[in-house]
Amino acid sequence: MKLNFVFAVFVFCFLMLQAHDIPVADFIFSQKGSTLQLDITLEKADFEQAYTHKGQEICTEQEDKENLMKDYLRSHLTVKVNGQWLPIQFQSIGGDKHHRTIKASFAPIEKAIQSIYIYNTCLIEEVVGHSNVITAHINDKMRGFRMDKKRVFIDVEY
Repeated sequence: MKLNFVFAVFVFCFLMLQAHDIPVADFIFSQKGSTLQLDITLEKADFEQAYTHKGQEICTEQEDKENLMKDYLRSHLTVKVNGQWLPIQFQSIGGDKHHRTIKASFAPIEKAIQSIYIYNTCLIEEVVGHSNVITAHINDKMRGFRMDKKRVFIDVEY
């Protein structure tokens, strides 16, 4: 009887210590002089789930996969600085077996950033429980936000 209890406690503790996957993508906006840069890190499986959720198939060619990711991000992420929409310009897409990293920037900003508006629905509709963590390093200040189904945009004044 004592052995069964000890075994049950052991199994319970083991299960509680196991890592739980929380679907999150990171979007880090950084001001570098007159340029706004963006670094994105997301789970490869989450992107594939989002894309196949729409009835599409993931292609096998690397260039086609990168174009799919760029198109997806362009349609789910928009940024407005000082009231002006800025198109995203991709520099690189990389990663490892489990993650994708995207480096991008926006057109040069002519004057100091006074406001930024970010609309971001990346992976939120397609991946259950997904959140996007936004970090903004702008005007020598760091601000952080969590976006999910209930919050798909942020509007920040500096």
